[in-house]
Amino acid sequence: MDWNELYNDLVKNYVHRIARLNPTKRVVLFGNCHVAPIAYYLDSLSGHQWDVTIIVSWVFQFNGLSNYDMRQVNETIQAAIAKADLFVYQRHVQEFGVQADRIESFVKMNDAVIFVLPNLRLNFMANTTALFAESLQQLRHSIETSDFPEFLFVVEHIRHIRFFCTELHPTAYVLFLIAVAVRQKSRGATTVCNIDSYFDETLREEFLGMMMTNRVSLPGLEEITSSVTEITGIPCDVDSFGLPLKTT
Repeated sequence: MDWNELYNDLVKNYVHRIARLNPTKRVVLFGNCHVAPIAYYLDSLSGHQWDVTIIVSWVFQFNGLSNYDMRQVNETIQAAIAKADLFVYQRHVQEFGVQADRIESFVKMNDAVIFVLPNLRLNFMANTTALFAESLQQLRHSIETSDFPEFLFVVEHIRHIRFFCTELHPTAYVLFLIAVAVRQKSRGATTVCNIDSYFDETLREEFLGMMMTNRVSLPGLEEITSSVTEITGIPCDVDSFGLPLKTT
């Protein structure tokens, strides 16, 4: 699905649902735009057996809270979350008009599983090494305090692999690996994603198959220039699997 199409559905209907008849699990993802591709990867990874709902926290504030009946918006969001038996979300400091800073409190099922996602953002276009180092530390903290600390390999290998398309968007493959990790943890698996998972040929083939069918692509692709390399230490020619193709 095109990101703009999904975004327009969120603007109109407040949530975007991948509905399934007789689902084996009801999953709700809440956070920034990262949760949209993660949700579609989860749909494929579950064999289309999960009912998956996407809620992007900032949509309503971005479009102006006064343009919505925010009572109705909040009732719709909270009703969806209350039905979840798997709730996957990013922590928020701002509430964005939807009580995002305490969104997990609306999970109602006693046996619901809750996972905290890291917020994978990195200011690799920073104009000073200090700003880049600060952003890298913020990324590390977000991963360490999430339920997916194994993704610290993103920080540890940041100068050897390109994990980000833009400062706000990780590569599609990184988000796919997050979805793989969510599915593994939801099933109680002890294996975790790591740097070996990044190079795993079976996972890469599965990812490429999904890129042809069931996916949401986030927009944007920044160029790694010599000035970026000088500030960040990220070379221009690092491994970049999962980047979108450039268009002219």
